[in-house]
Amino acid sequence: MSAERVVVVRPGEGHRVGNVEFLARSADTPRFNLAIITIQPHRHGPPAHVHFYLSGPGHPRQEAEELVFVGDPKISAEMAERSHRAGRFGGVRPLTRGADGAWQCTFDMRLRPN
Repeated sequence: MSAERVVVVRPGEGHRVGNVEFLARSADTPRFNLAIITIQPHRHGPPAHVHFYLSGPGHPRQEAEELVFVGDPKISAEMAERSHRAGRFGGVRPLTRGADGAWQCTFDMRLRPN
C-alpha cells in the first residue's frame, strides 16, 4: 500500500471478539494491516493466539493458521515445527518494536483452493 495512514485506536474503540480487540483495514491489494490493541493469554491451555478467517470471490470462509508469538512458553515443539515447515505461512511469528514503540510482526496468509 502506498501513502498509508496511521490509525490509532484506544482500548474500547476497536472491535472486540473474545479476548482480542482489533482494527482491520484493507485496500485494493491483498494486503491489510491489523492493529491488536489487547490480547489476553489463557490461564490454562494454549498459548495466547489470534484466529483469522478468510474469504474471497469463489472461496468459502476458511480458518487460517492461528497466529502465536515467539517466546510464549506455551508453544509446543509440534507447533514450532509445523510453523517452521510452513515457512512464511507459519503461525509462530517473532515480534519486533516499531519506531513508535508498538510491537509488530508480519504474518502471511493464503486462501486454499476449493
